[in-house]
Parts: sequence; C-alpha cells; structure tokens
Amino acid sequence: VDDSPQKPRRLSYVYYFNDDYVGGEITFNNFNITLKPSAKQLIVFPSSYAYRHRVHPVILGLRYAMVQWWT
Repeated sequence: VDDSPQKPRRLSYVYYFNDDYVGGEITFNNFNITLKPSAKQLIVFPSSYAYRHRVHPVILGLRYAMVQWWT
C-alpha cells in the first residue's frame, strides 16, 4: 500500500522503460490481476489499501522503472 498516515498519497504512477527481463510483474492482490508491463508503459492507480500490490522479483535481466506519487 503506497498511502499511509506518515506519507499520504492519492495516486501511484509507475513508468516502465524496458521489458527485456523475466519476472518483475506487478500483482494487485484484491483484484487477482497480474500485469507484465511493456516498455514505455505507464500504470496509474489509486494509492489506497484497495489497490495494495506487490512486484515479483526479476529473475533474469534488469527492470528499469520510475515510481512517483501524487499527494
């Protein structure tokens, strides 16, 4: 979860620079959705508990991503 009382956030942004790696998918637990983003893809989602998520380990290659939050 990206939002907390110590760090209030409303939206989360993840931009993926590349897709030439294995693993590194993002899973949204409450929706049973797992995404393997493509290069140059931007994912935007609420930072709330409903959109809690996890990122799977990269098992081959390097994943380059930029994460940002809107408060």
